[in-house]
Amino acid sequence: MNETTKNFFKSFEQIDLPKSVDKEYRLYYNESGDIVYATETKEDKFSLPYLVVDVNVYNNNGNYVVKDKKLVKRSRRRYIPQLSSTGFRVAKGHSALLLKDDENIEYQYYEW
Repeated sequence: MNETTKNFFKSFEQIDLPKSVDKEYRLYYNESGDIVYATETKEDKFSLPYLVVDVNVYNNNGNYVVKDKKLVKRSRRRYIPQLSSTGFRVAKGHSALLLKDDENIEYQYYEW
C-alpha cells in the first residue's frame, strides 16, 4: 500500500461519527382526537397531549384518531348517493355517470 492510500485510510479513522439518535415516535392530537403533529423526538415541541407509537403506526398516522386517550383506526366512510331533486345531474339509473348540462340523455339528480 502506498503512502497516499495509507493517509487516506488514516483520515477515515479520525472522523467522529455522529452519535445514534434515540427516537421516540409521538403523535400529538387536539381536543377532537385528530392527529395534528407527528415527531420522532423525545422533546416536548407542542403543548398538546400525545401518544407514543411504533414506527408502523407513525408512518400511517393518517389512518388513526384518538378517542379516550387511545389510538383508534379511522372508519372508512362510504358515501352512498341519494336520489334528489337537486344535486349532480347523472344518467338515469347510473349515479356515477355525471352529465354536462348540454347532454341530451335521460337524467336524474343525486346528492352525496
